Amino acid sequence: MAPSLSKYVNKTILVSIPPISGDVKCRPYRLIGVELIGLWLESAELASDFLVEHKSATPITWTFFVPYSQIACVAIGTTPVVIPGGGAGPAAQGQVRAPGAPASVVVKPAPTDSTASHKKPKNKER
Repeated sequence: MAPSLSKYVNKTILVSIPPISGDVKCRPYRLIGVELIGLWLESAELASDFLVEHKSATPITWTFFVPYSQIACVAIGTTPVVIPGGGAGPAAQGQVRAPGAPASVVVKPAPTDSTASHKKPKNKER
């Protein structure tokens, strides 16, 4: 399920806005609002890029509307899923996440020569 941006309002998200920054790197912005055609973002970087130095007796926080057509990427940080009652997690249980697999899918790694258990053949003499 794709995350809804509206639950990240008033939090910092990473957004790539190539027409403004000149590259595709994601930069931190505070998400102020989500509209049908774009995002309301707040940052000192946007204010310095767009506004001439504005002197005022009271500090002003500027919010900028950026249409989705100008946005290359939005990145949202999430915390890893913790399995209840699983101790220290999948790695401690000898399991790893398959590359490209969701966090809930784990596989047991193939044994290597140093960790493989070598069983002695049973002697079936009677």
